[in-house]
Amino acid sequence: FEHCDKLESLAVPYKVTSIGNNVFKNDVAFTAITIPRATTSIASNAFSYPDKLTIYGVPGTYAETFAKENSINFVAKEAKVTKVTVDKNELLEAQQMLFDQKKLVMAYLVDESRDAMISGDAAMAVIYSGDATAAMDANEDLDYCVPKEGSNIWFDCWMIPKTAKHKEAAEKFIDFMNRVDVGLMNFDYIYYATPNQAVYEELDDETKEDYTIFPDEETLSKCEVYKYLGEEDERYYNQLWKELKSY
Repeated sequence: FEHCDKLESLAVPYKVTSIGNNVFKNDVAFTAITIPRATTSIASNAFSYPDKLTIYGVPGTYAETFAKENSINFVAKEAKVTKVTVDKNELLEAQQMLFDQKKLVMAYLVDESRDAMISGDAAMAVIYSGDATAAMDANEDLDYCVPKEGSNIWFDCWMIPKTAKHKEAAEKFIDFMNRVDVGLMNFDYIYYATPNQAVYEELDDETKEDYTIFPDEETLSKCEVYKYLGEEDERYYNQLWKELKSY
């Protein structure tokens, strides 16, 4: 993110463990960063203007330690307690509820849900927000909502493997994708919310107010990022899901 003149804020993906040298060098407008619990290393020269910066993070994590050691303003953001359970009795109960519901389900779909809704073959679907937007553009009788109980917040991220043979080329590609003009083309193509503040500022007011793409803070406050449960629990989840789809 060096020399990104219009970059004002950024949320670091939740699995990133380190922030390296000069990552935010000469980002003159950069004033806010959210750093996840997983981050345990930040280079002392990562930020060119620490006096203008506010770090948001979970209290007691390295983000707070780094902020205090470098006299950077820190704002605590409490970690949300996940509603995902690993209790096997609760999971079996949930599976039975899905078995009871199964007679009402046309199919378990992902990307195909959009076409099923557009055609009218399905009456309701769990669907990605971008697919919902495309479906609503194609069929004016459709609408979209987030359950009042909340939902999942997810991200698509560009990552460079440690074993990458062309690291510099990969970095240049990510820089290219973060360009405002390219980011706008990407947004127009996929129609998912952009985390790039500079791109967001270029959108028209109608798009910014589209609740399908950009939910309001009240809605987001009920949602959460799922945590990785570990290999054993993930295997058990997959087992129950396969059983549900098999019978």
